[in-house]
Amino acid sequence: MKVVKSDGKRVDIDLDKIHIMVEKACRGITGVSESLVEMNSGLQFYDDITTKEIQKILVKSASDLISLDNPNYQFVAARLLLFAIQKQVFNTKWKDSEIYPPFLEIIEKNIDLGVYDGTILDHYSTEEIGQLNSYIKHGRDLDFTY
Repeated sequence: MKVVKSDGKRVDIDLDKIHIMVEKACRGITGVSESLVEMNSGLQFYDDITTKEIQKILVKSASDLISLDNPNYQFVAARLLLFAIQKQVFNTKWKDSEIYPPFLEIIEKNIDLGVYDGTILDHYSTEEIGQLNSYIKHGRDLDFTY
């Protein structure tokens, strides 16, 4: 089975990569099963699936497992979604998700992409943006629920 990566390349699906990502999303969370998330999602893969679609399927797989008896899957789904957001915003792979670029770098990248208006840098100095950066607690990202 082939996967289409974000750069358009077609490669063989790497189930080990998917397992490692699900394992990381489940790490430290009680009452969840990596195997259950994987089994719930694996039946939905198809040839030439995109990596973005795999990510969506994994998030849905975990969110479908959320129940009164198994509420902690909300954290698994949130982490899987976080990995996708980090890739989009920081242009980093989920396995490097502990490495965050400086806030100024993110702002500049998003100005270049047309997401932010460049005048934002007219209103805030490099020092002020650096101060904002110091307030961001990335460790809290893992506390969000789905």
